[in-house]
Amino acid sequence: MKPDKNNHCSDINENSQSSLLDKDKNIGGERTIEIKVSGKVQGVGFRNCVRNIAQKLSIKGEVMNLPDGSVKILASGEHVLLDKFLAMLYCCPRAIIRDVATKEVEFIVFDLFSIRRL
Repeated sequence: MKPDKNNHCSDINENSQSSLLDKDKNIGGERTIEIKVSGKVQGVGFRNCVRNIAQKLSIKGEVMNLPDGSVKILASGEHVLLDKFLAMLYCCPRAIIRDVATKEVEFIVFDLFSIRRL
């Protein structure tokens, strides 16, 4: 389900309408999720946009282009902020997101959010 772009792009408060992650796990605790975004997401400034959103929300992690044309994101933070982060990915200008696949992975501690070049 693609969130409404206008509802999430301008505000970054922590009040998400619905969770894109399982709320029954680690409520209030930090976690790490792996996100794979496909569509027109390379060569359009998507990684910079992702990093900017992450910094505004105090999300730590990394974003990288993959050889198949998709983008992989590892993001660590509080559940509510990760939920908001996922919704705001659709706000990146020039990117056309076709699919977003997420899965929770073992918690990873990152110092900041960075763009990783393979």
